[in-house]
Amino acid sequence: MGSLTQLETTLDSALNKNAPVKIPPEGRKGLAGATWWLALILGVLQLWSAITLWQWGHTVDRLADTLSYYSDMGYNTPHLGLFYYLSLLAMAGTAVLALLAVPSLKAMKKSGWDMLFYCALIAAVLSVIRLFSSGGGFFDFVGTAIGTVIGAWLLFQVRDFFMADVSAVRARQHTAAADPVSAPDHSAHHSAAKKHDDTTSADEK
Repeated sequence: MGSLTQLETTLDSALNKNAPVKIPPEGRKGLAGATWWLALILGVLQLWSAITLWQWGHTVDRLADTLSYYSDMGYNTPHLGLFYYLSLLAMAGTAVLALLAVPSLKAMKKSGWDMLFYCALIAAVLSVIRLFSSGGGFFDFVGTAIGTVIGAWLLFQVRDFFMADVSAVRARQHTAAADPVSAPDHSAHHSAAKKHDDTTSADEK
């Protein structure tokens, strides 16, 4: 997780703090508040896309097998490749992460933002894979990469609104560590108990 934290810090500097183009403060606030239902829409669409891709892929695969079986030429049709299953896995993973992020995003918690960050990383990896896949290509890679960069830029533009949750936890931990009064005084309790025992022994004598 250390490398992911470092990557997040680097991207925050490039896409948020030092970004050449920034969303106005009011726009960021509105986008941050709407992030949870945008994640809900993303999750539903990705889940629907994954189911559709699964059905479409296997339907075409069965049709190709049927045509190959009845073909006099004995043509050997290609089956579903590695990229098909990688795309399917990426869609399903993105859908699950986006839907799981909804409650945390609604509560403005950093954990919800982190899940969307993981979705962006999955999209970035998938765009690189498309560059080397038989069904993709350079222009397909460029289009997917541009969409991923825009999505990441929007995500980091609202990151600060979700960091308040982390800052509050750290502040509470710092306060608890710096305030010894709030911690139970076990030594005082032990001394009082010892004094009570000594008094009881003296009364018995």
